[in-house]
Amino acid sequence: MLHFTHQSKELQTGTVLKATRVKTIALLFMLLLLLPTLLLAKGGVNKSSLSYKAASTEPIARAEYNKTTKVLTFLYNIPSATEDENLTVVKFYNKLDNPKWFNGECSTFDNWTEEIKSATSVIIEESFKNYAVPTCEKMFYEFDNLKSITGLEYLNTTNVKSMRQMFCNCKALTSLDITHLKTNTVTDMAYMFNTCGVSSLDLSNFNTENVTDMAYMFKFCNQLTWIDLSSFNTAKVEKMYGMFQGTAQLEHIYAKELFTTEQVTNANNMFWGCLKLPNFDSNVVDKTHANRFKDGYFEELVAKSGEERIGAVIDNGLTANHLNLNDDKDLYLFNNFVAKKAAYSRTMKEGTKWATLCLPFAVSLDGQNFRAFHLLSTTEDGVELKEMEKVIQAGTPAVIMMKEAETKLQFSIDNSSIISNISPETTEDYNYKFVGIYQQKEFNKDTDGNCFIVKGNMLMNPAKLLENEKTTKVACKPFRAYFVYNSETVGAKTLNISISDKTTAIDHLDAIGDGKAEYYDLQGRRLNEPQKGINIVKRGGKTMKIVIK
Repeated sequence: MLHFTHQSKELQTGTVLKATRVKTIALLFMLLLLLPTLLLAKGGVNKSSLSYKAASTEPIARAEYNKTTKVLTFLYNIPSATEDENLTVVKFYNKLDNPKWFNGECSTFDNWTEEIKSATSVIIEESFKNYAVPTCEKMFYEFDNLKSITGLEYLNTTNVKSMRQMFCNCKALTSLDITHLKTNTVTDMAYMFNTCGVSSLDLSNFNTENVTDMAYMFKFCNQLTWIDLSSFNTAKVEKMYGMFQGTAQLEHIYAKELFTTEQVTNANNMFWGCLKLPNFDSNVVDKTHANRFKDGYFEELVAKSGEERIGAVIDNGLTANHLNLNDDKDLYLFNNFVAKKAAYSRTMKEGTKWATLCLPFAVSLDGQNFRAFHLLSTTEDGVELKEMEKVIQAGTPAVIMMKEAETKLQFSIDNSSIISNISPETTEDYNYKFVGIYQQKEFNKDTDGNCFIVKGNMLMNPAKLLENEKTTKVACKPFRAYFVYNSETVGAKTLNISISDKTTAIDHLDAIGDGKAEYYDLQGRRLNEPQKGINIVKRGGKTMKIVIK
């Protein structure tokens, strides 16, 4: 088995001579010359013993372990000539001291010292990306005290074929951001997370098309509650025995159609002890139920509400048990599906009459405490709405008008079709677009000058609001909608909302919207607020006309 260091034949000869007590000046001189290599072969050397040359300009890939902080740092640059007794150094890339690592011949990280294995944190510096590690096998194997790994995105795995036991026995590692780890050349992932302490694993970016061995990959991950394997292509995998064995807290395995077991020849105890998986049958723990059908142990990830993941099974299409929308959490939909129960609620400030709404499921208007409107056309002063009939279709934005003293929206619908696409509405002349959102939108004063939001009883231009130094953020929460004027900027344009040629209760909808403007009539008389007819508005050195119907 290959190690971090390469012990030369000369060193072996020197050791034999020493053992036979041949005491010559030449031998002593040779041993002195070979002392740094001898120390490295014992699992790490001290910088003070490495004989770093101050004049050297060749970068070296290495790991430096700080004995005081217990931090193991991977880096690739020119080493310092300063001696530091507190650092233990392992060099991976050095033509003279470590030729097998330099040539990419090393097959495993199997020679970490017990001292280095006591590291509590690992940092992979950006510079380390310039060194293509030849393997990741046993890279953090049995780092029992390891609590965090940062910088995995800088681990260059271009030539890596094995990640076997990479995080095996990292019992103290409870969280792991592995979304940027490249795996497209990997063929062996056996024992990769075996007995790791992580509570969740998002492996949805993993490329597994070349992997043949996944045996014991997640065995005895006792804290693991869910795994996202949505990108796993297992067409070449032959070994899955014990893959999820003993993961007693595991409730969800998310996968898609590319997770197949057609080539698997050994799947013994694949799900042994996975008591919390849906439909789990202790008598069927091989690959039989490694699927997304209604009796299978897998689900397809169809939605994410905040940090909550929603899984669905194949039952006359994709079906999920529930979709509970939270008004403060973004919703991401990855597919259309049916929710056995869908729910949403919102509480508005007392006195709010106008609002917007956009939901991924249809809402009946029968008996509701609000009226709902489509975007219809453009009038001379603004936009015109048309009342919806019977239902707000899924993914359709709507302006809603609350009935007297009503402040609560609440829906709970059984067997509802969930639509991932949002359908913006546009006026007949394409001057205005009405856009619904499932995720919060924060407006930018430089790029959103053509947008309007309904806030309270006013239509406001976010870009104008952000001109006020005290206003640092203007945003639409999820499940709302906003207007977009088909122009790069709105300028001083004023919008009125009209229903059937009758001005709505929103009676002074100016684009300034911050309440600090001065209002005058055509005779120059100061007004306390805009009046019906033509108003002259002054604000910040700008003068404009506002027409109130």
